[in-house]
Amino acid sequence: MAELPEGSNLYATLHGSLTAPQVVELFVASGWSTRKSGRDSHELRSNQGELVLEAQDPLLLHGALTNVLENAPRVADVLRQADIKFALECYGPNGELLAEISQ
Repeated sequence: MAELPEGSNLYATLHGSLTAPQVVELFVASGWSTRKSGRDSHELRSNQGELVLEAQDPLLLHGALTNVLENAPRVADVLRQADIKFALECYGPNGELLAEISQ
């Protein structure tokens, strides 16, 4: 796996009727591993990166991806498969906005 950046480079809000555990299952079905990391949060891991899903309203997804411009669209594809409305932002190492993906 390529090296992860030190800080988060992906931030997203998820809107819809799915609960955090249901969204976690979408990622598991796409090859991500998971573990509960708090009362209302889940860690998601794959060779693409490490993300945290927080069960708030809206759901929040954030974390570090390797090659964020290559892997963020893959994260978006997981969400699109369930027709989840989302707004996703990708940032570079100096905090510059690199891309926005939404549905």
